[in-house]
Amino acid sequence: MNNKDKKQLLINLHVPNTEYKHEVFYKALQEMDDLIGDYSKYFIDMDVDKALELTATANYELCCALLTLTLREDYWSEGSFEERYKAGQIMDIVNRMIELLE
Repeated sequence: MNNKDKKQLLINLHVPNTEYKHEVFYKALQEMDDLIGDYSKYFIDMDVDKALELTATANYELCCALLTLTLREDYWSEGSFEERYKAGQIMDIVNRMIELLE
């Protein structure tokens, strides 16, 4: 998928949906082929709050790792992705990704 298509897919994530957000974002990363398998290599520890502090200066690959990390966190702590979405942290990552694709 080219950058223009990735950007459009990310922009589409701004549209409210009735599906469980975790699955929508997971599918988007899969479709873009940007789901990071070994996201642990990007972080010294797995403190998600600390990792999210990197969002504002992250490059595209690190944004993919951050988004993957929040999706994986939800596996262990069900509902955490939705909480982070409501707090604006997930869309901060998505917006940074869109910015980097421009």
